Amino acid sequence: MQEDPRRLYTVMKRPEIIRDYMDKGALLIAAYPQLGLHKRTAEQQAIFQETKECYPDHLMDLPLNCAEMQKDMVGATYLFRTKAGDWMAFGIMASQANAPDDGKVWGMWFGSIGDPLIYSRVHSVFDYLHTLQSKDLSSLLFGVN
Repeated sequence: MQEDPRRLYTVMKRPEIIRDYMDKGALLIAAYPQLGLHKRTAEQQAIFQETKECYPDHLMDLPLNCAEMQKDMVGATYLFRTKAGDWMAFGIMASQANAPDDGKVWGMWFGSIGDPLIYSRVHSVFDYLHTLQSKDLSSLLFGVN
């Protein structure tokens, strides 16, 4: 990754983008395999803990009951409302920067929750998360179904 300035820039910029996202009142769910946090350095773990303390209502720590995530579930999914109040989603299926897989198929979704393809992706992600942990995430989908 150090030889790829674009990938490195993305990784370096991400913490700033995530904090800005939560500063604006958004909820971030950090979902990862159960032992994933222990694979991080002590410094990275401390930063994550500090961030959870700074954003107790905007960062949900969600360790999953698995050794590794299903490849088609790795990425990010963002739900948001338009000014008109309509629910939209943006999703990306991609390998993580710390575990690049150049041969992996990527996927992107963007559109209204009312679109069957978007609806299907969002619900498959939430269903997957629900099967691997004990928190009820259904309340997070208020207005989306």
